[in-house]
Amino acid sequence: MAMTLVVAVKPQCRSCQTLLEGGADDFGATPLVVVCAKTPSDDEWRDAQREVLVAPGAMAALGITSPPQFVVVDGRRSLVVGEGVFFTTAQVAGEIAPYFRP
Repeated sequence: MAMTLVVAVKPQCRSCQTLLEGGADDFGATPLVVVCAKTPSDDEWRDAQREVLVAPGAMAALGITSPPQFVVVDGRRSLVVGEGVFFTTAQVAGEIAPYFRP
């Protein structure tokens, strides 16, 4: 695996909710992993269309401290090569496009 997009989400976040309910079409075939530090205490994510990995250790290892954030990971080099704040899928898709060009 070459590049992977990792998006860290949190409860009470409209952008995060949009992503979880299927708003990742802007990423096309980009490999995507969604992580969080903890799940919401209520059923806020009941309509989620994608799996969320509860992985506070992975978030710390990737330098993610304040979701919603994203990182682009180069799996061949085990290196974070890009990062930013997640506002919309279109915004992130534009920012990560250079990393996923053939």
